[in-house]
Amino acid sequence: MISSRLNRSHGHPARLAGSTLAAVCCIAALMFPCFNFVAGRHSPAAASGGSVALRAFGQGKKAALEAPVRRQDMQRQMPEGMKRQMMKRMPRTTYDTEEMMRRITTVLIKNIDEKWRDAPMKTLDIMKEIGLQGYQIKTKKYINKALMMLQGQKVIHKVKQNPVRWEIHESYREKGVPPISQERRDPFALKHLLKFKSTTVPKYGPIHGK
Repeated sequence: MISSRLNRSHGHPARLAGSTLAAVCCIAALMFPCFNFVAGRHSPAAASGGSVALRAFGQGKKAALEAPVRRQDMQRQMPEGMKRQMMKRMPRTTYDTEEMMRRITTVLIKNIDEKWRDAPMKTLDIMKEIGLQGYQIKTKKYINKALMMLQGQKVIHKVKQNPVRWEIHESYREKGVPPISQERRDPFALKHLLKFKSTTVPKYGPIHGK
């Protein structure tokens, strides 16, 4: 009886040490999941899950890059040489508000089917297409007056805000748009056919009337 009690009393520390060792091994395995304690180094088999995920990501990215791009999704670039920095150094233009309004409308009518230039057209692209040079293309304060006048008369519509993009207003194209010149050397030959309610910037209040 006494001997059996002594044996049980000696067994408690052994079981306690074994459970402590098992707990330490479990914590170490959780902290170092890719470490092989038998070999004393990281196991590639344990890290294979991450490698497979990385390979799958790389293959998907490669497939996306190699996929054909649809023509309608491509951004149409401006003709070579139509750079703002270069056009600022050219002889300056002196277009008034009415002239800019006619040229802007002509350009947007030409791009009404969204096949000629990137659409809706950005303000900077319109500045280049209507032929602004010198100080008139350095800042947007000159063209903004013409754009606001056209917007107030519902000739053009602001589609986006940042960057600002423009297109022909639905109410203006509802009954058909005026004809424009198809001559590449003189694209504004028929601009005199464009008539507007007003071409004078108001002295007070917002230019677009809203």
